[in-house]
Amino acid sequence: MKYLIVATSYDENSGGVIALHKLCHVINSLGGEAYLHPRVTESRADFKSLLRAAKSFLRVRLGKYNTNPSFKTPVKRRITKSELDDFCVVYPENISGNPIGGKHVVRWFLHHPGYHSGQVNYFSGELYFSYDSFGSDFALHGSKTSERPLRVTHFFDEYYNDIDTEKKRTGVAYCLRKGKGREMAHDVDNSTLIDGLPHREVAAILRRSDIFVSYDLYTAYSWFAIMCGCVPVIIPQQGLSINEWYPNSQSRLGFAYGFDQIEQARAEMELAKSNLKNKEVETIENVRAFMGEVESYFSK
Repeated sequence: MKYLIVATSYDENSGGVIALHKLCHVINSLGGEAYLHPRVTESRADFKSLLRAAKSFLRVRLGKYNTNPSFKTPVKRRITKSELDDFCVVYPENISGNPIGGKHVVRWFLHHPGYHSGQVNYFSGELYFSYDSFGSDFALHGSKTSERPLRVTHFFDEYYNDIDTEKKRTGVAYCLRKGKGREMAHDVDNSTLIDGLPHREVAAILRRSDIFVSYDLYTAYSWFAIMCGCVPVIIPQQGLSINEWYPNSQSRLGFAYGFDQIEQARAEMELAKSNLKNKEVETIENVRAFMGEVESYFSK
C-alpha cells in the first residue's frame, strides 16, 4: 500500500510537522512508497468555509511547500480518485473530516483528539495511532485504535549535544510555546526565553544553562535540554498527576515534573541520554510495525 501523508510545510520549530515529514521519510527508507500532501481544509456549505476551502485549494496546488533536504519526502500535490484506491491517507488528529476523500484513512494522534478545536469529526472504518499516550483511550464504533503507539522522533543532534559544554552551568532558560497564557511559576526577569529562536541559538543557551523551565507539557525542547545536559523542569498542570501526564515512566526519565523533582531528574540525566540515543532505532521499528498493521487492517 502507498501512503499519502497530509502535513503543512516543513517547520523545524514544530514537533508535529517534523514527525509527519519524518514518518514519510522512514517509510521510504524502509522500501515503502510515501508522499507528502499539503494540508487541506474541509469544506462546508457556508460562505466563510467555502472561502477558506478555496484558499486551501490554491495553497495545495500553487503554494510554496518546504521539505527537509535530508529526508526522502517527495511531494504529491494532486491525486485522482482512482489513485486513492491504492493509498492510505494519513491525517494528523486535528484534521476534521476526510477532505481528500481517502478510502483508507489513518489518523495519527500527535495530541489528544479535539484538543485544539474542541471537536472531533472522524468516521467508522478508520485506523488510529497514538503518539505516546495521546488519544490511546479514544474509541469510535467501527474504527480501531492501535494498541501500539507510533513514536517517531527526530533529534537535531548536530545542535543539541553536550560536547565541550561548560562544567559549571549557570542560569535558567524557559519556553512557553503551547503553555502560553499559563501563570508564571519562576523568575522570568532572570531567565532566557527561547521561543522563536533558531535551533542553533537555543542549543547555545541550553548548553550553558542549568535548568530549562517548560510551560508546554509535551514540547520536544525538553528532550533537547537533556541532550545538552540541562535539566528540564515541566510546570505541572493543575489536576494532572505525573502518571496522567506520562503514564510510561521511561518516557519521563530525566524530567522534573515540578521544581521538587530537579535532583531526581539530574541523577537520571545520563540514563535519559542513553535512552534518547536508542530512539532512532525504535523509530524505524515503530514505523515498520505501523506499516504492517496498516496493510493488515485495510486488506480485510
